[in-house]
Amino acid sequence: MHCLHARWGVWVSCCTLAAVLAAGCGDDQRPPEDHAPTVADVSVSTPEDVPITVTIDASDEDGDLVALTVTEPSHGALTVSGLAVTYTPEADFSGTEDLTVTATAGGLSATAALEIVVTPVNDPPVAVDDERAAVEDQVQVIPVALLLANDSDPDGDTLAVTAVAEPMGGVVALIDSNVEFTPSPNFIGDATFTYTISDGQATDSATVTLQFGAVNDAPVAVDDAATTAEDTAVAITGATLSANDTDADGQALDVTAVGNAVNGTVTLAAGTVTFTPAADFNGAASFEYTVSDGAATDTGLVTVTVTAVNDPPVAADDARSTAEDTAVAITGASLVANDTDIDGGALSVTAVGNAVNGTVALAAGTVTFTPAADFNGAASFEYTVSDGAATDTGLVTVT
Repeated sequence: MHCLHARWGVWVSCCTLAAVLAAGCGDDQRPPEDHAPTVADVSVSTPEDVPITVTIDASDEDGDLVALTVTEPSHGALTVSGLAVTYTPEADFSGTEDLTVTATAGGLSATAALEIVVTPVNDPPVAVDDERAAVEDQVQVIPVALLLANDSDPDGDTLAVTAVAEPMGGVVALIDSNVEFTPSPNFIGDATFTYTISDGQATDSATVTLQFGAVNDAPVAVDDAATTAEDTAVAITGATLSANDTDADGQALDVTAVGNAVNGTVTLAAGTVTFTPAADFNGAASFEYTVSDGAATDTGLVTVTVTAVNDPPVAADDARSTAEDTAVAITGASLVANDTDIDGGALSVTAVGNAVNGTVALAAGTVTFTPAADFNGAASFEYTVSDGAATDTGLVTVT
């Protein structure tokens, strides 16, 4: 049986009116009122890139189950499990997320503010590998700004190169605002080194590859020596001259020119170098030669030792006079007084002969010419002058 309550204006089906009255349900009493849940504002913080879980202070005095919903964050992801809200900030974000939490229970809702402050932390810089073309044997000067051009820092911090290390194929140094890489002599191929960048707190490293291309290396001429006798030319093949010369690239070498001869003359013909010492010269002579690898050249010096050989004396004709039928005596020293020897050797008369219109004899260094009996006019004889090794013949005219 249903009863219409006079003041509530509703049908009561749980009891008869008598039962209601017996239970003490007077006209001044009503059924319990349903209340909205309560939820408290909350402010939390977390470091950049670190998720945070917040337990929301929400309840319902009626004992109804409280369900939460949260507005979507602008810079992260959010999950809700019961009264626990987990916020994961997006990478490298720092700042404040202002969210609204809605608590619902028994069909009623309440809202609160959820502030999540993401505090910044330093993000390390990012160094990116570099490559550069280079030329053999040339020092590479790389501005620091060029190395940093492709590097980055998530926080926008200013970057600096703080160190260089681990060189391969040469040596590396950080000098003021440049990195200088000195390749090993004649190195060809990929050389590398590492560099470190810093944003003032954190660092990162990258590798620089320097691709050294080959260039022609000039040959190196090594001085040579030769020997020849006085007044004798010496012939030296180009292959002999270049035999001790070197070329870092292993190229074939040729003698392409000669010149600057000292105490002689030098010529190049058909690959052979001929040095002719000055007449009667002995001692140190020299000339220069040019060796080529087909692209580059170098100059070497050839020292020629010219050994002395005896030069014959030169006898100069003499003249004397005597009376008819009177012998004339001439000392050897007198005869050789006008004779010469380029080597400066001492001269002496060693023989006489071929007398004309008389006779001639040599005794004890004195030459005696005896004219024919009753002869007068032009007579003559020859004498031999010697330097001890070579001789020459002179003519003495006797009047």
